[in-house]
Amino acid sequence: MLVKMEAYRGDNHWYARGIGEDIFTQADSADELFRNIAEAVHLHFDGGDSPSEINVVIISELRLSGIPVDGRKPGGTKRQARPYKG
Repeated sequence: MLVKMEAYRGDNHWYARGIGEDIFTQADSADELFRNIAEAVHLHFDGGDSPSEINVVIISELRLSGIPVDGRKPGGTKRQARPYKG
């Protein structure tokens, strides 16, 4: 059995939640988070059919500044949609 977890950095902590499983944990550091993930997965299955493998996907947020959200170019003119010519 394989358990997949997604992990991400929040305000001041790291968080992880199961993908397809009701598992959630948090920690102050990435190292602590990985230990907490192993413990949370073990406790979730409580000695039953524990997974032989845990995959962790790190979610990253990229912040771009200067990108207008209203469809305008940085100079202020409206962008024109072009049809796809494939």
